[in-house]
Amino acid sequence: MNRPEERIRWRQAESVSGKDDPGHADYPDQPTRLDELRDEQKALVEAAALARGNAHAPYSRFRVGAAGADDIVELAVMGPGRGEIPTSPCGACRQVIWDLAPQANVLLATPSGSVAVWSPRNLLPGPFGPDDLDNSD
Repeated sequence: MNRPEERIRWRQAESVSGKDDPGHADYPDQPTRLDELRDEQKALVEAAALARGNAHAPYSRFRVGAAGADDIVELAVMGPGRGEIPTSPCGACRQVIWDLAPQANVLLATPSGSVAVWSPRNLLPGPFGPDDLDNSD
């Protein structure tokens, strides 16, 4: 049997290849390259890279940066990535993205220039939001 890390690598490769993976339904077959983005998108990715440089991660050293425009139509997240596979936001960040920008495009970028565009709905299936609150009290 494969070691756990080999199964993880295989699963990541399967997701990127475009094979059925309901958790990553809108993950592109191949990540986009930074130079293929619009100028405003490039600026967001560059701002996320700058924010990543200021990340406070003294123990894990897992630095992540994010940036969004005032109206948050799009936002960018940059982490270390795994080769060409961008780092996905943690669960808490996914909820914050849903709370602040449920209709935004989320650009997940790597330092090497790979970018994948996700929707908040696909990053956080079954999100908790205002519709889930019972205001009948």
